[in-house]
Amino acid sequence: MIKTCYIISCCEARAREYAKVKLKNVKIIHFNSVDSREDFYKVCHDNGYTIDIEANSLHFKRRPGAFGCWMSHETIWNEIVDKRDDDGYYCVVEDDADPDHVINFLSSDYKPEKPIVNLNYRGQPEMRIGDGSEAYVLNRQGAQLLTMASGKTITRPVDKFIFKHTRKLFPYMFADDAKIGLADWSRKTTMKAI
Repeated sequence: MIKTCYIISCCEARAREYAKVKLKNVKIIHFNSVDSREDFYKVCHDNGYTIDIEANSLHFKRRPGAFGCWMSHETIWNEIVDKRDDDGYYCVVEDDADPDHVINFLSSDYKPEKPIVNLNYRGQPEMRIGDGSEAYVLNRQGAQLLTMASGKTITRPVDKFIFKHTRKLFPYMFADDAKIGLADWSRKTTMKAI
């Protein structure tokens, strides 16, 4: 059973949207994301992170906010580890996940079968693409694995770290269950820019 849902967002409007939601058994926590857009190197250094980016990763060059995204996720993993709750599951959601899907999911009696479950999909469930970090569930064991594998060293985008790199090392810890849809963020952004 999911006890807490962390919503990672720097968007106050999204935080207010979730603040209105009252669920019986799930606590919703707005996590104000780490902002690394201005000086990512300083923000990483100030938070105790080492940067060791893969040579072919253009993601960080194009999106310096991705460093803050990584740090936001890892801060939540550490918080889950510190809770010392070996029975609880936690949902981590980025602000581009569809709020209606998130709330419907949290209202269900979902019981994960593995320590880390990827919940996201883009478009129709049967056409799911990618392994994004927009929505996933993990327990303390999963959070410990991710913090141990990270070592506070940013090597690749957080979604690739969780669902490609770490999954390749520990496949028995992972499952997929496409439950939370995502808004087509890129199309909306492009349309606004035209």
